[in-house]
Amino acid sequence: MNRKFIEALLLIGPNCPYCATMMQLFNEIIKQGQLGKLEIINIEVQPELAVDLGVRSVPWLRIGGFEFEGILDQAEIVHWIKQVGETNGMANYFEYLLGKAQLAKALNIINSHPIYLQDLLILVEDTERRIDVRLGVGAVFEELQNSGLLYDLVEKLALLTRNPVASVRADAAHYLSLTQNQQAIPHLQALLHDANAEVRDIAAESIMALQ
Repeated sequence: MNRKFIEALLLIGPNCPYCATMMQLFNEIIKQGQLGKLEIINIEVQPELAVDLGVRSVPWLRIGGFEFEGILDQAEIVHWIKQVGETNGMANYFEYLLGKAQLAKALNIINSHPIYLQDLLILVEDTERRIDVRLGVGAVFEELQNSGLLYDLVEKLALLTRNPVASVRADAAHYLSLTQNQQAIPHLQALLHDANAEVRDIAAESIMALQ
């Protein structure tokens, strides 16, 4: 994506000790052509916007679909500008949120935009992601169990049950049980003959949960 067309929104406050620094950083970033447009809003002048966005502290920043609270350095800002529109951009953003234990924020995003569930599956499949992030993904799925949002994920999760890495197959088997979709059962039955004992056990438990 052409970064000239990427816009950012920065919310500041009059008593914020870090907001001036953020504005200076963005001034330099825009000069370098890294960003097309920056809108700066003082929440003391427009408090209704902060309420609408659920902003509790400043500086608060939105770049594309990514939202951040607190100060970021120039390298971080440029990094997230580059992530806008990238194939794994949202997956990397979820990794950022879950790595900072911002589970509620990740859930809010998915509840508003269920299509982003497919980006969580990228994290399930990528065993190079940090363990706390992978655990965070599991927590998101657990929280969504009764939401109905997982129901249509069966086929995508079924692909992961054929992953060469046993831990991915095990995670997929567990998440299939959370879909509450009976169409997951044949895929789980296939895992009853998996070479890995843990995968077999989780598949059996998942079948029982669905039945």
